Order: sequence, then C-alpha cells, then structure tokens
Amino acid sequence: MSNLIRGFVWAGILIPFRCSLPAPQSNSDTPAHILLVVNDQSGAVVPGAEVQIPSLRKTLTTDAYGSVSFEISSGDHDVRIKKPGFLSTTKHIEVRNGTTETVNVVLNIGSPCPCLTVTSMPSNLFPKSEDVSPTLAVPFPNQSEDVSPDGRYVILNEKGHRRSHYTVLLADRARKTRRKLFNYGGQIVVLWNSDGRLFAVTDYGGNHGSRCSVLSTERNAPSIRVVDVLLAQLHENERRVLEDRLRTDHCGLEAATWIGPTRLEVELSGCRGTQSTRAQFYSVNLPLDEPGK
Repeated sequence: MSNLIRGFVWAGILIPFRCSLPAPQSNSDTPAHILLVVNDQSGAVVPGAEVQIPSLRKTLTTDAYGSVSFEISSGDHDVRIKKPGFLSTTKHIEVRNGTTETVNVVLNIGSPCPCLTVTSMPSNLFPKSEDVSPTLAVPFPNQSEDVSPDGRYVILNEKGHRRSHYTVLLADRARKTRRKLFNYGGQIVVLWNSDGRLFAVTDYGGNHGSRCSVLSTERNAPSIRVVDVLLAQLHENERRVLEDRLRTDHCGLEAATWIGPTRLEVELSGCRGTQSTRAQFYSVNLPLDEPGK
C-alpha cells in the first residue's frame, strides 16, 4: 500500500510540472539558412562564381571554397550561377522556414563568352566587328593548356611547389621555345583573341575582386592592366562611379569577349552588397597598333 501511495504522490508532482512547461517555440517565422556550394565537373570547387538570387534582389560571389550562404523565406526559388569559362545554370530550390540546407551545384566547362546577355550598355560600348570570330574562355587549373586560334602558341599550366600555386608558360610551336609568363594562386580564365596575337587573363585569386590583364605573344611586350586603360577612357562622372564600385563593393573586371583586334569587352562582376542583378559591360580600346597598321 505504501508503494502505491508513493506512486500517486510522484504522479501528482510530475503531472502538474509537465503541464506547466512552455510549449516549444515555432520556427515558422525563422528564414531557412542555405549553404550553396559550386563545383566543376571534376569535383573541384569554383571560387569567384556569381550567384544571383532574384527573389532577394541580391548577387553574391563564391569564396575560396566555392560556397556562399544566405537566408531565405519558405517557398520555391530560382538561383542563377555563372562564371566565365563555364555554362551558366539555374538551380531551383524548395525551402521551408527554420531549416538548414546544403545545395550543391555543378558548372560545366566550355561556355563561349558571346552567349552572355548584355542588359546594361554604357555609353562607351563599341559596336562589334563582323570579322571577329568568338573564342572560348578556358579556366586554369581546371584545364592544363589552351592553344591559340592559329595553332602556333600554347598556354601551359604547371603546378607549383605549394598547394594551389601555379606557373603559366607560353610555348611557341614554330620556334620550339617556351617561356614563363607569371605565377598565380587560385584560379584564372584565359581568353585568346581570334588573331592569336593577344590573350586576356582574368585572375580570381585576389581578395578584392577579379583582376583582368592583357598579354601579348611578343616576348618584350608588357602586360596591360585593363582597369587602368578603362578608367582613362571613361568620362569623369563614369570614372568616379566605377572607381567607387571597385573600392567599396569589391567589384572586379572579367574578360567577356573580344570585339576587335585590340578591343576587349569586360564585365563588372563579383560585387558585394549590391542589390542589382543587372550585368554591366564596358568596351576597352587597348593602346596597341592593330595588325597591318
């Protein structure tokens, strides 16, 4: 009997205590947390990829690990991922509030740059020449070499002694020579001019956006920093706007396509903190003599 009474006493204590516990808080109002990871076909991460989220009116850029994170409310959302040298893709995601999800995206290599859509055209954009054949942007170190359109030169990628450090060489098949061009860490994209004389290099290894340079196959020709040439060609107001975006939003310039023997179209991308999802393109008239002049 004493055990039975003691059982009722404990029950009498426990039941009111359990009934007085607060109800679990609902997560219905907490946005979902999304980690989006971008890889290429080989499984390597893709840093510097632009991730557009129209429903948030936001554009993000993948970090050195190929990832971005953001919060978004319940529902169906489309996320667009793009990077020069890759085919752009759109990922459809379904999320519920209060959840944490990892979304994996694979970018396929081999996108021709002319497929990019120009949605904002600055006043200094030159018309495209009819005689310029499009070339493919090639990402390194995903690829180990890139042959010039005329077949004479080969840009070679060699792995350095340290992890994620590489050396770029230029081989001349006609003269059977090769020379070192530069070192880099992370990832670059190479874009040959159709005449095989010049090529643009976009370097994504920096902490303040991508950097674009133009190099020549001529041994003693200096490399050209595209941003310096572009700023010198813009009107004062346009120059101030671009300088401010490069400095405060950490934007960078990417080589998009060649539109003439010495004219390169570049894209302003990778901007942080901007609400715009519209692409911005500029045409740069390089200070070089065109062939035959």
